[in-house]
Amino acid sequence: MIANRPATAKPENRHECKFVIDEGTAARVRRLLHPFVVPDAHALQPGGHGYDLASLYLDDELHTFYRETLDGRPARHKLRIRSYSDDPAAPLFLEVKRRRDRIVQKVRCAIPRDRLPAVLAGDVDRALAPDARGRGALEQFVLAMLAGRATPRCLVRYRREAFVARDDDRVRVTYDRAVAACWQREPVVTIAHPGYRHLLGARVVLELKFTDRLPRWLATTVQACELQRGSCSKYRLAIDTLRGSSRPPAHDD
Repeated sequence: MIANRPATAKPENRHECKFVIDEGTAARVRRLLHPFVVPDAHALQPGGHGYDLASLYLDDELHTFYRETLDGRPARHKLRIRSYSDDPAAPLFLEVKRRRDRIVQKVRCAIPRDRLPAVLAGDVDRALAPDARGRGALEQFVLAMLAGRATPRCLVRYRREAFVARDDDRVRVTYDRAVAACWQREPVVTIAHPGYRHLLGARVVLELKFTDRLPRWLATTVQACELQRGSCSKYRLAIDTLRGSSRPPAHDD
């Protein structure tokens, strides 16, 4: 099971490096990193440490958050609601992800799945009890949502394989496969949706995440595999693909 990571109301500065690679390169990266990483204990599953997840992205009618990413603005943010299971008893995770230049900050909290309509209505008191953990992060999410007039836009789904450094679990390496997306205007976050369309084919999104500087062993791997860092926003890819392949719901026009 995906462990319920602690809610975070005070963001921590993070760096993220993304690379879109093929499976051959992913296998080589894994071999080189094997001495330095272990499977993420928060993501242990029967038979392995890969897991499926889906994120519901919010935006306004003009797709402002999408355009901020498309334009490469140094200061931008995203709002998403993440699920690691379609079990009705499984929680949802609200996330505000902010980027300033190459620094990423994220606040996050868990809510019961049936409280999502209350969140999207801006009702913090109905979404969480007054003394519940994560209230500060929830309030930040709702404030950003209301200020941005953001509502559900699309779902993005993929299968993630996650590792952490043996000596520092703040250093993470993830491999995302089978990235897919579909339009979604309802307050529903689901992994099993019939409308998903693949975004990257068989390619893999490799992400390196760290808090201070890139560890030497990661930098050496990047050089040895000749990895080329680039922009790879899954939300931007989703909107680009869905707009080119099908019309959004009528009330999104």
